Formats: sequence, structure tokens, C-alpha cells
Amino acid sequence: MRLVVARSSSIAALLCGLTLGCAVQYPVVWIEATQDMTLPASDLEGLRVETHNGRIALEGREETDQIQVTVTKRAGGLTLPDAEECMDAVEVFARREGPTQRLGWRWNIIRRHTWGADVSFAVVLPGEFDCRASTHNGAIVSEQVRGNCHFVTHNGRIEAEGVQGDVHVRTHNGSIVANGSAKDVTAISHNGRIQVRGFDGDAHLETHNGAVVAQGRARQIRVISHSGPVEADLRGSVSLGGAITTHNGAVKVLLNDSTNATIRVGTYNGSVTTDIPLQDAVVKRSVVTGHIGEGGDLLEIATHNGAITLTH
Repeated sequence: MRLVVARSSSIAALLCGLTLGCAVQYPVVWIEATQDMTLPASDLEGLRVETHNGRIALEGREETDQIQVTVTKRAGGLTLPDAEECMDAVEVFARREGPTQRLGWRWNIIRRHTWGADVSFAVVLPGEFDCRASTHNGAIVSEQVRGNCHFVTHNGRIEAEGVQGDVHVRTHNGSIVANGSAKDVTAISHNGRIQVRGFDGDAHLETHNGAVVAQGRARQIRVISHSGPVEADLRGSVSLGGAITTHNGAVKVLLNDSTNATIRVGTYNGSVTTDIPLQDAVVKRSVVTGHIGEGGDLLEIATHNGAITLTH
């Protein structure tokens, strides 16, 4: 267990509470401890990890029949004894729910208003497992998790490398990176950049504030940025439909001539440039409509402010 030195501002707040009667509601002394667990995994299919405040790191490995868990617990209080009592009240649990191993933590007594806790999980697991992870404040990072991934954080980044299954990730404030050979992908951030490279299926990528970079073989794609540029490399797609839009930023889309799609391109304030031959092209003001390949579903590409480029 390790004592973490309180910041001077926190010490001042403590003195305020002791001398002036101020209502101090937050911890100023923090201690830290780690806990290791090894769990059997031979008859399991998935993992679910939940924490209120803390980072979640997942690493998939070949040919393992165990789940190895390292839990890092930080507990805070107004004094060292208060922080130690807080640590004793943090209870980590591991329980099976059908074919899924669940990990998390809870208060084993009623939480005092002076207490605070951050609990992070680092997990090594069989790579083929489906994984669900959620935290209110903290990053979620995975590497070589080849099953389906479902990650949610309210405040933190999400990074998933080596994905192979369906990927559904969401953060309210943070960037998203997902690379590998995913199937269907959903990536939504309220404030942050999104990068998804290597998918073969449907994709929904959306951010309220940030750039979007996508590369894959799509069937249906929906890319939305409220403020930021968009670049989508969809040259591996055979038949394609959907929408790629931003309210403020340039849009660049890479396509093959042989991709089957009906395309409508429009910008309210900007230019449209293409070196892809659009068949039966119709130009009306700032909107260009045509098709490539044998035509097919509608792919709409639009920006309110910015240039649009279609290229190979």
C-alpha cells in the first residue's frame, strides 16, 4: 500500500475545513494497493468488466485457459486513517454469469462523503473471448481481443488494436481508435477524433467535434462529424450505400471505379472535385449526381462548409 502526497490546494482545503468550518466533501489523502487474481476460463465465452472510475486494459492471448487480473485500487479520505477505512470498504468481485466472467467492484458499507475511489483493471484473457467493458471516468484499451467488443466510457479515450469481431464503442468525451480486421463497427464520440482502419461490414462513425478517418470494405456506411474533416478510404467495397457528412470541414472519399453505387455529392459553401468518372452525371448548382459501376444504393456525400474530393 502506498501513500500519495496530497496537493497543496487540497491541504488548504483541509485546513479550511478544520479551522473555518468549511464543508470539505472530497478526499485529500490517497493510498494505493494492488490485487491479483487468476480465474479459470476453459468453459467461458466472454468477459464483462465494469468500474466507476478507472482505466480498463484488456489483452487477448493465444492458447490460454486462464484469466489473469491485476486490480489497482486508489482510495482517498480526509486523513490517512480515513483513506485506509475507505480502502477496506472497496470490495472487488469476480463472478460467473452463465458463459461470461464478470469483474467489478462495490462499496461493502455505506460510502462516506469524504471518500473517493478509483479502481482500474488490467486483464489478460483468451483472445477469442467476447468483451464488454464500461467505466464512467477512464480509458478503455484493448489489444488482440478477437471476439466482439462493446466498450463504453463517459469520459476517456477508447483504443482497440487487433480487433476481428463486431466493434461497438462509445465515449462522451474522448478519441476512438479501432484497427484490425473488424466486421460491423459502431464508433460514437461526443467530443473526439475517430479512426477506424480495417473493417468488412456496416459502419456507423459519428462525432460531434473532431475528425473522422475510416478505411475498410463497407456495405452500408454512415459517417457524421458536426465539426471536423472526414476521410474515408472505401476502395475495397463492392456495393456501397449510406451517407458521409460533416457540418464544417472537408470531405475526401476514395473509391474504385468498379464499386457499385449511386452517388450524390453536395456542398453549401465549397468546391467538388472528382477524378472518378460518374456515369449519367447531372449537375445542379452545388449538387452532383451520378453512378459508378452498375449503380445501386445511394451514397450521399455532403458538407455545409468545405471542399469535397472524390478520388481513387
